[in-house]
Amino acid sequence: MEAVGAAAAIAELSGLSLKAGKAAKGLVQSFRHAPAEIVELNSKLERLHALIQQIDMLCAELPAGTDSHMLLPPEHRLLLSLNLQRTLDSLTKIKGACAGAQPAEEGYSGLRDRLRWATLDKKKAQRFLQDVRLAESELDIMLQILAVQTSLVTLSVGQASLHAELKQSLEEVKTWIRKEISEIKVRPN
Repeated sequence: MEAVGAAAAIAELSGLSLKAGKAAKGLVQSFRHAPAEIVELNSKLERLHALIQQIDMLCAELPAGTDSHMLLPPEHRLLLSLNLQRTLDSLTKIKGACAGAQPAEEGYSGLRDRLRWATLDKKKAQRFLQDVRLAESELDIMLQILAVQTSLVTLSVGQASLHAELKQSLEEVKTWIRKEISEIKVRPN
């Protein structure tokens, strides 16, 4: 039952990261010259989504009896979920504020329906960028935590596998030594 709960939580995070990624990508594509912060946030959201998918695949490959919560503990899932939701909220606010902005030149071909960063009030734009920078730094931290967590679990599973193989090999050597000793005792001098 634990594995099902972890898989569902990871699937939920994957969906949320995909939704935030699509929102960021939509903003990047709809701005004539998207601010670097939004472009970078989009890139980090794509990396985060790929990492969550990798964690999902690793959960499926874990040996039987291995706790899948090791890959993404509940505390990390909660932090990640809250961060993704804040990021999505910030992106939605930006899109909402820009959607009402009119392009500077109505006849400029192809840009009439596109968002234009320059039409936003400077203070509002700075506030949005501050939110984006905060979301970006939080994503940096989460990416690092997830990368370290994944590495630790992979190392732990690898060590457990090696330990089991070493134990099996030692048992085989013990059996062989016992057999040799018993044969030596049985042989006449």
